[in-house]
Amino acid sequence: MAGSKTKTVSIILPTRNEAGSIAKAMDACMAEFERAGYSPQIIIADDNSQDGTKEIINNYAKLHPNNIIPLHRSAPYGFGHSIREAIGKAEGFATVVMMADLSDKPSDAVKMVRKVDEGFDVVFSTRFSNGGKTNNYPLSKYLANRSFNNVLRMLFLLPYADTSNAFKAYCTSTIKSLPLKSAGFEITVELPMLALMKGAKACEIPVSWGNREAGAPKWRIGNAFVKYSMKLMELFLLNIRSKFGRFESSK
Repeated sequence: MAGSKTKTVSIILPTRNEAGSIAKAMDACMAEFERAGYSPQIIIADDNSQDGTKEIINNYAKLHPNNIIPLHRSAPYGFGHSIREAIGKAEGFATVVMMADLSDKPSDAVKMVRKVDEGFDVVFSTRFSNGGKTNNYPLSKYLANRSFNNVLRMLFLLPYADTSNAFKAYCTSTIKSLPLKSAGFEITVELPMLALMKGAKACEIPVSWGNREAGAPKWRIGNAFVKYSMKLMELFLLNIRSKFGRFESSK
């Protein structure tokens, strides 16, 4: 039954120096998912924070041992490494990846999980179409995002408008088997695209995005552009090879 309290949802919050927002993020995630009737397993994948984030996470874990899972990572660091390691700890039927700075809304995460509960393997979020909203989204980031996603849509003939957005929900069993390689933010594309190549059932819902109120952004356009582009080409070639292989094997 959808929304049953027996159902656990894993929420991955990658952190690096997020002392200004992580407590609010954990509180909001617990409140929203418990209100919706789910049991939240919040995995905090911390990349050696030096601003007090570790201590905040540990204190919350003591207060909520059944809900907060501290994952104090060692090198190599990076967003992709954090997500990959956290997926290995996920125990819920659904797994949500979202930002610890509260730019993503836990209420939207619940809506996405309900779609997984309905039978979808990947739930994309969109900030730029079908009613999605942004508040104070940087222009340079917007231009880079729209350019990359438009190329992605054309290469893979995708109907989804915001594939590179990290904020997604997944069927946990679907993503645990994926051969993920990304070290950085490019995992936001690798993760759903590998799932789609394996036949995952997907949908998209509109969400609201608001710029962080505390801390410094970790995403850098110059560095990310190169890595995203390399990952895009890698996935495109992999997609061609997989289709060719299926064609050959069907003869």
